[in-house]
Amino acid sequence: MKKNNLKKGYITIITVITISAVSISVVLSLIFSSLGIISSGQSLKSLAQADAAANACVEEALERIRQDNNYQTSFSLSETDYSCQADISQISSSQFEIQSTGMSKDSYKKIRVTTSAIIPIITISSFGSVADF
Repeated sequence: MKKNNLKKGYITIITVITISAVSISVVLSLIFSSLGIISSGQSLKSLAQADAAANACVEEALERIRQDNNYQTSFSLSETDYSCQADISQISSSQFEIQSTGMSKDSYKKIRVTTSAIIPIITISSFGSVADF
């Protein structure tokens, strides 16, 4: 009788240990996958901020060109979480090229814009993301 009870006790302990190990593995797997999702979300947020910053510099550059038809220079804008830098070059009397880079944490977004006319209104002939200038 004692031997039978002892055998049942070992089976119970082994079962509890096995179930506990499997449960801990599942919980750790869920925790690590959640951390990965959070990290991906932060990366997407950072990329969206970099994109918004690059667009802000493009808008500022277009406004500076509108105010001065011969405007050619570089400038930067900066906020707490993001910043941007733009280079404006004049191709001809009515054509300008704007190269804008938005930055947020480890994310970068580069945009190149070309105008085809600036008077009476600024007309954009190309606008797009680029890998590099």
